[in-house]
Amino acid sequence: MSTEQQNTINNTNLTKNLKIIKNKNRILHKYLNNSTSFYGNLFILLISLLFLTKMVKSTTEINNSKNSIESENVSSDTCDIHANDSLHALMDRICELCHDMYSHQQPNMRADCRSDCFRNNNFKRCLRLFKPTGRSSAQRHRMRFLEESLHSFLIA
Repeated sequence: MSTEQQNTINNTNLTKNLKIIKNKNRILHKYLNNSTSFYGNLFILLISLLFLTKMVKSTTEINNSKNSIESENVSSDTCDIHANDSLHALMDRICELCHDMYSHQQPNMRADCRSDCFRNNNFKRCLRLFKPTGRSSAQRHRMRFLEESLHSFLIA
């Protein structure tokens, strides 16, 4: 084989190798661009998740602080009903049961019922729900006593 033929074969091999390298470069470049966009998208996703986590945590803290403020309002010393523990427990239980029944329509029913020291239309509405219909004379007497007690409290 002559040197000229050998040079031609070497040039052909070099050309083939160069084409292979260019193809590999193009594939590598395409992969790097895609992986960069993948890592960029991953970064955006992670930042979004961190932001969402912070928002959920903030919302939970806000709800907890609202609940503590509502409970402070209910248990404030300006409400005379707190002096009578059994009456307060009864009125509070009425609001709890009413909240269980109406929470889908009025999510703050418990707080609304307790507001203004139980002197509001929501509490009266809840009280009417638990008023017995068919009563014996003893039940009527107890109900009249309860109504008079609540009426005197609500007027005061």
